[in-house]
Amino acid sequence: MPKRSIKLKKVITPTDAVAVVVIIVGLLIAIFLTEVAIRLIGICVAILGSVALVMLISQRLSEMVESRFKPSSPPPSFKMTVKQDDHAKRTVIEDFESEFGSDIIGSDIISNEINSDIESTEDQTKADDFISDDEGFRIKSGQPVENISPKGQPQPETVADGLTNFSNRGVKKTESYDPNFRFDDENSGMRIVGKSKKQPIPKSGPANPGLQFNVADENEATPDDSGTIRLDFDAKAQQQQVRKEKNIAENEPVRIDTKSKERPYRKKDLNIPFSVLIEEAPVLNHEPRKEFDYFLQRVLMIIRSVTNTRTAVFFLVNSSKREFVLESVVTDVPDNITANRRFAITNDVVSQIAVNLKPEILSEMNPSAELDLIPYYKKSVGTASFIGVPVFYNNMITGVLCADSDIVDAYDSLTVGFLGHFTKLIAGLVHSYTEKFDLIQASRTLDAVNIFHQFSNNPGATPDDISNSIIESVSQIIDCESIGFCAFDDNSGAWMIKSANSKDGGKNKIIGTRVSLNSTVLGNTIMTSATNTFVPVKQDIIRIHSGEDDISGGIFCSVSVMSMTGTFGALYIADRNPAAVSSLDILLLETIADQAGSALEKLYFMDMINNSSLIDPSTGILNTPAFNRRIEEELFRCTAYGEPMALFLFKLDEYTSFDPEQFRERVEKMVYHVIDIVRNKIKVYDVFGKAGNDIFAIGFVNTDPKDAKMRADRIRNEIANTLIDMDGKSFTVTISGGIAGAANVNSVDRLIANALTALEVSLTKTNSISIFS
Repeated sequence: MPKRSIKLKKVITPTDAVAVVVIIVGLLIAIFLTEVAIRLIGICVAILGSVALVMLISQRLSEMVESRFKPSSPPPSFKMTVKQDDHAKRTVIEDFESEFGSDIIGSDIISNEINSDIESTEDQTKADDFISDDEGFRIKSGQPVENISPKGQPQPETVADGLTNFSNRGVKKTESYDPNFRFDDENSGMRIVGKSKKQPIPKSGPANPGLQFNVADENEATPDDSGTIRLDFDAKAQQQQVRKEKNIAENEPVRIDTKSKERPYRKKDLNIPFSVLIEEAPVLNHEPRKEFDYFLQRVLMIIRSVTNTRTAVFFLVNSSKREFVLESVVTDVPDNITANRRFAITNDVVSQIAVNLKPEILSEMNPSAELDLIPYYKKSVGTASFIGVPVFYNNMITGVLCADSDIVDAYDSLTVGFLGHFTKLIAGLVHSYTEKFDLIQASRTLDAVNIFHQFSNNPGATPDDISNSIIESVSQIIDCESIGFCAFDDNSGAWMIKSANSKDGGKNKIIGTRVSLNSTVLGNTIMTSATNTFVPVKQDIIRIHSGEDDISGGIFCSVSVMSMTGTFGALYIADRNPAAVSSLDILLLETIADQAGSALEKLYFMDMINNSSLIDPSTGILNTPAFNRRIEEELFRCTAYGEPMALFLFKLDEYTSFDPEQFRERVEKMVYHVIDIVRNKIKVYDVFGKAGNDIFAIGFVNTDPKDAKMRADRIRNEIANTLIDMDGKSFTVTISGGIAGAANVNSVDRLIANALTALEVSLTKTNSISIFS
């Protein structure tokens, strides 16, 4: 803390001459007169004069609070209102917002009456609620300032089935800075050498390598009338000589040589380690929250180093919850700071500043009311002065900057103007933090969406593929112990874990586990379609199933995977370390869940379209479900009447000139060419359609396998002997197929499986047809 600078001209005034004259007269009477009684009277007169002089000087000293840092501009002329009560003397700054309002938006601060209540905003997004619980504030858009009425502590949110949503993430302790620390000769590495005798200036460089500055001086450094040594340096210094070595040792001294041209000079050697002058860059890992805390801590340190401050504090104001959060503190008495970081808006001075939107200065504080006025101390520390100023951002109050001191009348209007500039700086930090947070969130969200689409953009994707894609994308973005996806299983008719990933290798244990909708957090997420976050996790909470691992004290978050048509499941993450998952991770999880819901909805509608339609839109023949249904009808009819039936499956042979990845248009044209030939070769009552993505099928009705092979060979020869012109070239294509008879076959699946077996044999030969035996 800086020492006070006191000027005698302000302490001793001409009116003190009366007391001095009285003292001198009393002393003369006591010295020169011989009678004892009169001498005693002179002594009493001198004593009374001395007491009067001491009282006058002490009164001036008590009213004087002067910093050694002089203002470069006149102090602001604020309109101040002074209020005196039993607790303290309050000085309220009325027109603070007109000069130190938010410069970022460039609009005036809007204030309402003191007793008006803030309407609670229930339509906030889930992400904003979680960030406000976790970090104290989250700026989304500009809203008018509304006053805050004390309505008690906020209660924890209760979800269905008696589950309580706790999000009580603590604030990390900030490192305290002691401004009373001073460097000495023994522990700082700095030593000031006394006056040196005149010596000739060496022409060569210094004996010890180091960083050297040579300053030319035209005058001799001589003491002036007051005994102070004055060094008059020439404005034009000689060029600096920098050492050639690139690596400068940390403890090598820095020698400063003061060089005079004409007269003798005085030289001081300062051995300053570079570790004292250079601070290592903090490890922030591009985390905007850590950067905000780091720079805010430095702002508080500057305030303490310049003013007579014992504790500097910054509070974030959460208007929606009617509370303020202790964000950062720098103090000389860290043991007396309360462990509580959240305070309800009540009648303390910080609450009044947040409500009235006006700075306040407290002095003449009653010691018994200290803890009622100042909320961040857990016991009385003898606070004599307090100052607090509001911080505005985006046309609303964001926080309160406070400072206190054990010195009487340590703050005045000049201090209010001084702190007002820091409120603008903090508002800029909030603006920078918010924008950087949004940029990082947008970047990571885009990465998560791209990763999910890379895994799930498969034309033949199934719900299981989507489940695996969700887990893969979350695992690459969020680093936590356990990740899982719960969905409804059609085979078992229950909700179960379809896909999971775990660092301890326990994913196989949880996959296939049934999830109760009534007694678990995951089931509650599916039923309510809401995000549930528990920090820390309590032991009596059932997250997934009754036999799950204990992660008490950690974090668990479940997000609903839903779309406009309904809920498809829930995605969860869990970790034993509550700090492993941040609010940004929760937002990313919700984004991936939204993408997964859209993908599952698309897959659901595509499956519905494919199952309800009969014709494949790309080829104009029966699609797979319609073909299977028609074959099943013909199979039952042939079995009932004792008629033969054969199924012919065929596929285009693979050639380099018909690679689907390189020549997609050629392949499509060849498929249409083959379909036209087949339609001309089959009978009207034969069933023609698709048995798979690239497999075609013909159901030969009332035809045994031998006759079916003859008809299939004619189709194969026709296709192989027909030329087709594409891109100025002529091409031919061949097919390979397999035939299976319906005799002794009681299901369509069995018939198709037999034909596929014969098809695999033909594909190894190319341009051939095989019969299943």
